[in-house]
Amino acid sequence: MLKHVLATIGIIVAYWVLGQLGLLLAIPPGYATAIFPPAGLALALMTLYGRRTLPAIWLGSMLLNISADKAGLAMDGISWLLAALIASGSSLQAYAGSRFLKAYRDDLSRLLDGNGLLRFTLGCGLLATLIAATVGVSSLLLLKQIGPEEYAYSWLTWWVGDAIGVLIITPIFFMLLAKPRPVWRHLLLPVSLPLVITFALAVMLFLRISEWEAERQQESFADHSQKLAAQMNASLRRIAEGLRFTERLFEASAHVSAQEFNRFANEVVKHNPVLIGLAWAPEIRPEQQAEFVQQMQATHGHPFQIRRLTPVEAERLYPVAYIEPEARHGLLGIDLFSEPVRRQTILQAIASGQLTLSPPLQRFNPEMPSTDAIWVFPVTDGNLYKRSIVAALLAPAELVEEALSETEFTQLRVTIETHSSPAKVIYQNDVEVSSNPLRLQLEFPLSAVNDAWRLRLEPSPAYLSSHSYWQSWLVLAAGMLFAALLEILLLSFASREMRTQSQVQWRTRELQQSRQQLQAIMDGVQDAVVLLDQSGQPHSMNPLARQWFAGQETLPDAFAQPIQDWHVIQRLLNKLGRVYHHQSQFRLGSGELIPIEVSGSTVQLDDQRFYSLTLHDIRHRYELERMKNEFVAMVSHELRTPLTSIRGALGLLRSEGIANQNENASKLLNMAVDNSDRLARLINDLLDLERLELGKLRFQMKTVALKSLLEAVCQQHYGFANSHDITLLARLDIGEELNVRVDSDRLSQVMANLISNAIKFSPAGSAVHVNAQFDPKTNSAEIEVIDHGIGIPADLQEKVFTKFWQADSTALRKYGGSGLGLWITKQLIEQMHGQIRFSSKENEGSRFTVVLPCTITPRGMLL
Repeated sequence: MLKHVLATIGIIVAYWVLGQLGLLLAIPPGYATAIFPPAGLALALMTLYGRRTLPAIWLGSMLLNISADKAGLAMDGISWLLAALIASGSSLQAYAGSRFLKAYRDDLSRLLDGNGLLRFTLGCGLLATLIAATVGVSSLLLLKQIGPEEYAYSWLTWWVGDAIGVLIITPIFFMLLAKPRPVWRHLLLPVSLPLVITFALAVMLFLRISEWEAERQQESFADHSQKLAAQMNASLRRIAEGLRFTERLFEASAHVSAQEFNRFANEVVKHNPVLIGLAWAPEIRPEQQAEFVQQMQATHGHPFQIRRLTPVEAERLYPVAYIEPEARHGLLGIDLFSEPVRRQTILQAIASGQLTLSPPLQRFNPEMPSTDAIWVFPVTDGNLYKRSIVAALLAPAELVEEALSETEFTQLRVTIETHSSPAKVIYQNDVEVSSNPLRLQLEFPLSAVNDAWRLRLEPSPAYLSSHSYWQSWLVLAAGMLFAALLEILLLSFASREMRTQSQVQWRTRELQQSRQQLQAIMDGVQDAVVLLDQSGQPHSMNPLARQWFAGQETLPDAFAQPIQDWHVIQRLLNKLGRVYHHQSQFRLGSGELIPIEVSGSTVQLDDQRFYSLTLHDIRHRYELERMKNEFVAMVSHELRTPLTSIRGALGLLRSEGIANQNENASKLLNMAVDNSDRLARLINDLLDLERLELGKLRFQMKTVALKSLLEAVCQQHYGFANSHDITLLARLDIGEELNVRVDSDRLSQVMANLISNAIKFSPAGSAVHVNAQFDPKTNSAEIEVIDHGIGIPADLQEKVFTKFWQADSTALRKYGGSGLGLWITKQLIEQMHGQIRFSSKENEGSRFTVVLPCTITPRGMLL
């Protein structure tokens, strides 16, 4: 519990401190800062520690917003509500930003890949930060702390400050606090050092431009203030001139009528809007009071009465006899001498003979609380009274309003105060001012009233805002944005470097393991494996190869026919890139000559060609082949002798008609004959196999009429086809004179093999076709045997001409045969300089084609 409380306090303090640091970079008069670090802190805490940090973030924001107001605890209810709303927006923003990073919370190092950094920049930096700006500025507008015209500017600066704060500060706290610690701590120095330098340069530039902007703002304020003071002095001088002109009017005329005063005074008032009244008051002794009243009643045409402002009796009176404009006629008869302050002003004016300004006084109408002043000028002899005064009624409020309207500087606080000590405020307009770091305030004496008053001017927040120069904020925002993007790039580059190093380490370990595994395999392989350069010099070899090469420097030296064998292998490797099952003889280090089979390929290493060869000892194969051949020869000859006797005996039994005497005996006899024939064919195949492999099969090559030979073979198989319910069709589109040079017996054997296979593998009721045609382009005869039988599966077709092969064991049991027929067929055709090919589809049938070169006809022409 204590730990949680301390953590909460720590978060609140950290939020407040970072907020104060951010406000140091704010532009007066408000809090427009280009970076707001608490936004980044709040997002980092929410991402790392979850929703339990929300109360601390809210309280930290509350404290920051309260302390930003200089009134502090004197804040009213609206200020507290505003602080709470802004804190709620900041907390909601941190929560929303953490949701963008939810997928990375278990392993924040995954945030460093391209997609993670893009999600952080767009989601957290640009989108989530819209929340606090919108909530905060909308609250200011709803609570009437800003006007609608300030909304867009306030929202933009708020959002920019939060966005840059998130982009810069959040990764810093991740590097300090996030797990896995080694990954993030490794990024701290390479990322933070350039970031600090960039940040410092941006702040320095911001401060320098801020100083320049402050100087410009001071100059602008001084210029505006001087213009305002000059305007007010000009207004007061015009009033003074009007008083002097009025005084001369009375001096020049023995009697000034009310109509004359009316015309003159209204003209003066017309040209002096701040003059609220112009009056003439003669000096009246108490004994003259009745006569004066009668004169004024006659002059004005209505009852006239002298009114004292205080009940104090005096030896003389200065009642207002004339006053303009008409709106001030209610002041007629007021005794200006009956009020102490006005009496003192009149006495000073008479004594000095100069314009004399009274201190501010309450207006004559108690319902009008504003203060006025009277400006008195004595009038000497020249009228019916020995002494009189002309007085101007001044209203400082109208004076200020007129000056502000003339200069259009309405956003200034204007204070008029006495020049005495202590100064007394005569007037102050209703303009709020706030403290600002420049402490702008100027004072000017109002010389037109003999420096009795002075003017004090202060800028309002609206004035400072409208006369602010945003270059410093833009520079700072651009610098912070550059720092944020630099940080993102550095994180991306650093994380990529870390991943590269990790992959290199992993690949190195994998390569080492692969080399160890390969070495173990190569050490255990029963063949000699060697890597050679183009001269045959070994570069690496396995243990068996080392044994074989003992005492020999190159591979060519080890061949039985060094030059010939090595050149054949090298030529194949250079041409095809590989060599398969090339047989040769190899001389071991002991001098023993062994048969080998060479397989290999070319290898390109560092722009140099090498040969990787596998040398397989085939001595055991030769031994097995020898034993097999001996066995086949023995079995074939040993079986052939008794089989001949058996077939002869079966022939005698059939010729003597024994089979006709008993049906069962006939069936058994036929079965014995068929199987003996089958066994004879098998033995013949084995003998042919032996002779073909040993090269002992002799061919009696001679010119043969192909059509006659084919007709004879087909004739021999009609009966076999009928016994299987197969129709044998022959279409021989060749002339009688078409000859081929072949061994007629072997060609007959080939055709018999193909036709019998076609019949055996065809379903009952189908047909087998034997076609022959001549191809003049190649001067060859093509013989086709076509069936509609079971066909050959595509995956087995490459094995058709392999020894002892049939499609499956079921075919062997059903159709019989040794699996040697097609192999022998292919060997016989090739020995007679022909070719054999086939095509087949499973369950549709097969087509075997024999191609034989044609020879010259008896007429000496090629067909």
